[in-house]
Amino acid sequence: MAITIDGHAASYFVSTSITRTISITTTKTNDLILVFVVCPSNSVTATIADNAGLSWHSRSYPVFGAETTILFWAVSPGVLTNDTVTISFSTSVESAALNINLNGANNSSPFDPNASLPAAASAGLGSTSVSVTISTSNANDIIIAFFYVGGVGHVYTAGAGFTILDANGSITFQVGDEYKIVSAVQTNLSVSVSWTTGATGSEIWADAIKQAAPPPPPPPSSPTSPPSIGNKSVRSHLEEGVGRTPKRNNPFH
Repeated sequence: MAITIDGHAASYFVSTSITRTISITTTKTNDLILVFVVCPSNSVTATIADNAGLSWHSRSYPVFGAETTILFWAVSPGVLTNDTVTISFSTSVESAALNINLNGANNSSPFDPNASLPAAASAGLGSTSVSVTISTSNANDIIIAFFYVGGVGHVYTAGAGFTILDANGSITFQVGDEYKIVSAVQTNLSVSVSWTTGATGSEIWADAIKQAAPPPPPPPSSPTSPPSIGNKSVRSHLEEGVGRTPKRNNPFH
């Protein structure tokens, strides 16, 4: 079962707050729900909850500078309709949240185990692109990347083979995400994004999600028993008649 995108959303908050909410809608069951949270402070912790009561997990991402980044993920057995997700911070901060819903992922063990993952890189003042190199251990992964770019008004171009889902921002920074589905194990794959005007700094985080394992083959079918006549099968009746000469009526009696 190939991985597909089953909706995505982004929220950019121009004012500081201790809680943020985003709304998630899906069209399929058993989606893997990803929520990437970033804020320009490295002394912040965050928790997440939603109205549907999903069981959330977190995955830590490397950082450069004074940002906090967390990837939250959960599996939704049912379809979500305007599910309100609340992110709570330990202090009032400016922040952003990016959501991607994946169908066909390995929900029991989502992340490719390659030692290079998750990966992160940064670019400095005046940069117009940022990139990071990753490798995978599984074929048929979906490669996802989240990026943070200082300043506003940027126009973005996805890396080679990638598709941008969201890219926008607040009064001081912009964030976005992109993805690429691959069909083979990747070695030193460049994950990048570029923009038109110099940034006050930028970062990119890349990760890989595994495709769900194919379903097991169906069991072999049982042999079909021949139909029966009375208490004997048709085969038994036929075998009893093999080698016998049919009894004929004598017309002279």
